[in-house]
Amino acid sequence: MLPGSAKKTAATTLGSAPASKRVLVTAPAAAAAAGVPSAEALHAAARAAVRDDRAAEGVRLRPLAIDDLLPIWEMGEQLFEEKKWPNLYRVWDAFTVTNYFTSDPEFCIVAEHVDKGLVGFCLGAPVKKGTRKFGYLEWLGIRPDFQRGGLARKLFDRFLGLMLNQGVTVLFVDTQADNAPALKFFERLGFTVTKRCVYLSRDIRGTSADAGKEHLRVQVLKPAATVEDSHLPPRRHVRVHARGMYLADVGAVFHMGEQIFTAAQSPTLYRNWDEYSVVDFFNSDSDYCFVAETIPKEGSGERPALVGFCLGCTVEKPKKVGATAGMERQPLESRVGYVAWLGVRDGLRRHGVGTLLYLRVAAALAESGVATLLVDTEEENTPAVSFFTWHGFGSATSHVFLDLPLTTAEEELPPPVPLPPPEAVDVLVDCVVDEEVCTPES
Repeated sequence: MLPGSAKKTAATTLGSAPASKRVLVTAPAAAAAAGVPSAEALHAAARAAVRDDRAAEGVRLRPLAIDDLLPIWEMGEQLFEEKKWPNLYRVWDAFTVTNYFTSDPEFCIVAEHVDKGLVGFCLGAPVKKGTRKFGYLEWLGIRPDFQRGGLARKLFDRFLGLMLNQGVTVLFVDTQADNAPALKFFERLGFTVTKRCVYLSRDIRGTSADAGKEHLRVQVLKPAATVEDSHLPPRRHVRVHARGMYLADVGAVFHMGEQIFTAAQSPTLYRNWDEYSVVDFFNSDSDYCFVAETIPKEGSGERPALVGFCLGCTVEKPKKVGATAGMERQPLESRVGYVAWLGVRDGLRRHGVGTLLYLRVAAALAESGVATLLVDTEEENTPAVSFFTWHGFGSATSHVFLDLPLTTAEEELPPPVPLPPPEAVDVLVDCVVDEEVCTPES
C-alpha cells in the first residue's frame, strides 16, 4: 500500500516566529551518494512514461474518466485504513475524487488491468504561484495484489512527465510520518523531508453558540486586559465580530492569506494557498467559512475591515465499504469536521480573534452533526499548537512533507504580497458574538 497524502494542505497560522531567508529550489547534495537517480535519468523516464501507456503485463495507464470515480473512492477507503493511517483516512472522501475530476482531470492517472479493472490511481495537479509552478502529488494508491510490482513507479513517472510539461520546478508530496513504505519509495526517487506537521483532533459534540459565548468571554478578556495593562502607548478600541463569508469577501480573504502564508515563513502553506482554494471552499462548504470584521463606530465614516478568516469543511465517512464497484451505498457513520485554514491579520493576533473564528466554525460543524473536528499545522508553529491544545485538541499524529527539486537553478523566494497597513496595531479588541459585546472588565 502506498497512501500518498492528506487532503489539500490544512494550514493553520496564528502567527509564527520570523524565518530566515532560504532558497526554495536546490538539488540535494547527498542524492548521488545515496543512489538516487540523477535528474536527467528521472526526467527521461518521466517523459517516456507520458508517451507509453504500458505499465505492466495486462495493465495500461490512462487519464481519469467519469466511470473511475466510484472505484477510486472505494479503493481509497480500503487502502487508507483508519487504524493504520488515521491522517489519510479522515480526509479521504468521495468529494476528493470528484473535485479532481471537475478541476484537474488531465493530471490524474489510473492504472487499469485488462481483466481486473482499476488497480491503481494517482491524483495531483500543478499549483501556480505568480510566475512559478509547483507540482503536488496528493494521492497515490495501488491495489494490494498489484503492489511491489513497479506500478507505483510507473504512475509516478507519468505524473512527473505531466508536471515537467507544465514547467513545474518543484514536486512535493506528503504522508503520515510513520508511513515507512511511502517514505522509502519517495526518498529513493530523491525526495527529502522539508516540513513536519501535526494533526490534532477533538470531540465537539454538544458545542453550541451559547457555550461559545461563555467560552469567548474568558478567552478574549484575558489577553485584552494584558494589552491594556502594558506600558505601550494608548490604543484605540476596535470592535470585531465574526460572520459568514460572502462572495464580496472572497478576494479580500485570498489577498490576506497571501500576506499571512508567505514563502519565507511557511513554504508548504504558501504553495497550497491560491485563488482556487478560497473559491472551492466558498462553493462547496460556505456554511463553514467565516470572516472576522471590524465594526466601525457609529458616525465615524469608517468602513468595516476584514481582520481574519476561517475556512472549514466536512468529510463523510461510511460505516462499511464493499469490495466491488457495484456495492450499495452504506449509511454514514459520522461527518468529520476539518478546519483547513485559519488566519488572523498581523497586529490583531493574540487578541481573541482566532478564538472568535474557531468557536463559530466549531459551533456550525457541531450543529450539523459533526462528532470529531480535525486541524493540522506545522510542528514548529508553537502559537498554533498551543492555541488548539488550549481549546482541548489532542491525539496528535505526525505528518511530513517531502520535496523533489526538478531544476538545479536557485530561485530566491518572492517577497510577501503587501497589504495596506492595519488600521489598528496593538489595539484593544472587543469581540461581538450574535450582537452581544464582550468588553474588557474595568
